[in-house]
Amino acid sequence: MLAPDEKFKQLLTTAITPTLRDLLFRKVGLYYFRKRSDNWELLQFQRSWSNTADATRFTINCGIVSFRLARFVLGSVPKMPTPEYNWHYSQRLGFLMPGGQDTWWTLDASTAVDSLGSELSGLIVDLAIPTLDTHVSDEALRDLWLSGRSPGLTDVHRLMYVSVLLRDLGPREQYDSVRSELGVLTRKRPISVMVSEHLQQLSGE
Repeated sequence: MLAPDEKFKQLLTTAITPTLRDLLFRKVGLYYFRKRSDNWELLQFQRSWSNTADATRFTINCGIVSFRLARFVLGSVPKMPTPEYNWHYSQRLGFLMPGGQDTWWTLDASTAVDSLGSELSGLIVDLAIPTLDTHVSDEALRDLWLSGRSPGLTDVHRLMYVSVLLRDLGPREQYDSVRSELGVLTRKRPISVMVSEHLQQLSGE
């Protein structure tokens, strides 16, 4: 009988990797990623820190990295998948499912790997990939953030990132408005230094 951690590896090997390989995703560790609209779409299988010898829990993070924003913030586009805290869009698969709740799956002695693999592959293909495709372009990220929504980001980072996209892609009047809103934030500690440096970088490029 396979241990839960071995079942987790089998799940990726026999179900997830083949499904995503057919969709042109590459695999590095527990990350899967592909290039779309000059950006990255990513899926990460995140294991719980509380796993035991008897049970392995995991969740699935869905994300986007904008090459334009990566160059602005980091100076270059990472060659390998970057940790989730560097993603520009991040949403757990459970929140895309009916009911919209954070969902963790458990592998234990009773888990049928084939059945779970089929379930997760279906959820990824039917929910995760279409969501990523919808938001993957810089224009789509700009419009999402202008709506006030920013999965995986604080509101401050939403404004900082959308200001870069508005500067490069327009419309100009909204860029000026977001810059003014960020200017107000520079008077609020402790984020003032970070926002002030961001505004200086915006003006200098």
